[in-house]
Amino acid sequence: MGFKFRKSRRSIKILPGVRLNTGKKGITSVSIGGRGNFFSSRMNISNKGVKNSFTINGVGTFTSTPDKKPTSRYTPPSPPPIAPKPQVSTPIQTPIATLWDAARQGDTKALEGLINCEINSQGLECRVTNCAALLKVLIRGETSPNAELAELIKELVESIQLQGYNKVAVTARPIRGRVAWSEEWELSPAVVDLEDSTSELTSEPEPLPITGAEIDPPQAKSPKPATSTAAPISSKTMLKGCGLLLGAGLNLLLILFVVSAIASIYQGRKSLEVASVLIGQSVTTERDLNSLKQSNAYLEQARSELEGISTLPGAGRQPAQLTISEIEERLLANQTRIAEEEARIAKEERRIAAQQKAEQDLEQAKEIAKQTSEIVQHPPHPMSIWEEARAGWEEAIQFLEGIPPEASVYAEAQEKMASYQNNLNAIKTRITIESQAAQDYEDSRLIGDQLVILTKGLIYPGRDDLPKLKEAQAELESLIRLLRTIPAGTAQHENAQNRL
Repeated sequence: MGFKFRKSRRSIKILPGVRLNTGKKGITSVSIGGRGNFFSSRMNISNKGVKNSFTINGVGTFTSTPDKKPTSRYTPPSPPPIAPKPQVSTPIQTPIATLWDAARQGDTKALEGLINCEINSQGLECRVTNCAALLKVLIRGETSPNAELAELIKELVESIQLQGYNKVAVTARPIRGRVAWSEEWELSPAVVDLEDSTSELTSEPEPLPITGAEIDPPQAKSPKPATSTAAPISSKTMLKGCGLLLGAGLNLLLILFVVSAIASIYQGRKSLEVASVLIGQSVTTERDLNSLKQSNAYLEQARSELEGISTLPGAGRQPAQLTISEIEERLLANQTRIAEEEARIAKEERRIAAQQKAEQDLEQAKEIAKQTSEIVQHPPHPMSIWEEARAGWEEAIQFLEGIPPEASVYAEAQEKMASYQNNLNAIKTRITIESQAAQDYEDSRLIGDQLVILTKGLIYPGRDDLPKLKEAQAELESLIRLLRTIPAGTAQHENAQNRL
């Protein structure tokens, strides 16, 4: 936010069309409005009231609302009547009495003079300022002022019966030092007697005694008879009242708009600060996934803060848009890095899973090979055992074939697989031999059954039975040769030997 100082007018430009007017006492008023191409509108807000002006260029001012004094929140009643002194026939206003009357009307300088008359003898000085209905009293001295002065000032202010104020704040401190003590209290309004409200009071309240100087109370006024007159309200007065009400409504709307604008500007500045902090927190040199996601969360929150900034001048909308563009670029870069990191992590997880599966497959193949080797020990075995062994070696080889080349156990798996393949081939050969031996033995049984049928009637053979005997002899010789071909170690070898 930029400030523009103009020496001639002693004003500070805080926003387009809004100025703070300063004087010797500090900020005196606020001016809202500006000059246009065809007409100008300005509103001046000060402790004296609100003043509006509307001017058409080249013609002049059409409407102007004069200053008005702010009305008090409470309307304190007039002090109780005091009987006039018979010795005084003509009221004489002393300087102190004049200060007393001015202080009652809300003049801060008059009240400051009365308090200084009381405390100057103690080496202290007082400054009195006001902020709307709040009266501020500052007491300073070479040393820290005594806290008992608060009660004295309270009695003095209550006795004066200030108009236009409802709260008093007293602060005391050394001239070179921090605040020693402070106290605040509400000004309690007095009860108004309705019967006496129609007539003027005949005297003023007697002020508190002041030690620094002799203060004479203001002289009583001569009582005047109460008069009651009623005048008809003219249309001009009614129009003037309506105009005042309309002006007050417009002023209220304008003030609400200005307050809303100032709040939006303040919120925008605050959002810029919060976003700056979040962006600073999002900066990370780590490339791990958690750091990148946390950085993205901070950036998203900062973008949300900046998008809520108002478009009013001075709220920071333009730098917010530039920052949002930078945030979008960083978010895009972070998303790319997050995708790469997630792909790398997924690949590493697949590699680890493949390695673990390869190790498990190798161990499973070893276990199956061990069990298969044990069941074929000490032959001969029936055909079912050899078939079971063949299935075991085939299963072990199948586990080893699934191990990928990038696995660390790939070389060992290949070595085991070659050994298991040899065992499988041996088992297949043995199964072939067993099958042939079983087939030969079965054929021998068939031949034997045929011989039984052939030789059934040759218990006492004759000359005519010689051909049958020769045929039987040939069959027996082929049967013997067949039984002798059954190798040793097969399941049918023992049966063949017995049959032979």
